[in-house]
Amino acid sequence: MVLLLGTFAPQLALFKQLYFKVLRPRGIVKPRPVQDRPEPHNFAQGMGRSRLAVASLFLVPLPVVGLALRSPRRRAGLHKRAFGFCLGCQIYYQLGSLPD
Repeated sequence: MVLLLGTFAPQLALFKQLYFKVLRPRGIVKPRPVQDRPEPHNFAQGMGRSRLAVASLFLVPLPVVGLALRSPRRRAGLHKRAFGFCLGCQIYYQLGSLPD
């Protein structure tokens, strides 16, 4: 639910609010500024949320399928944190470069 709200209304993004109002002012985390547009990141967040919603639907009847659908999202998050590569952003840019 947190990701879904943050996708459509960035001011309701709980994790961003936690970062900007709690963690950053106290010096717990340091900013690493990167000039970028928010649209690709919002798209990636929405894509991750939709995949997580589908995985949640499968958790009760077919737990193996539900867990299998969740694991690529976790790997994508790991790549974002460890290497600075956002898979959802890359998909956003690739979809934007398709001919009309």
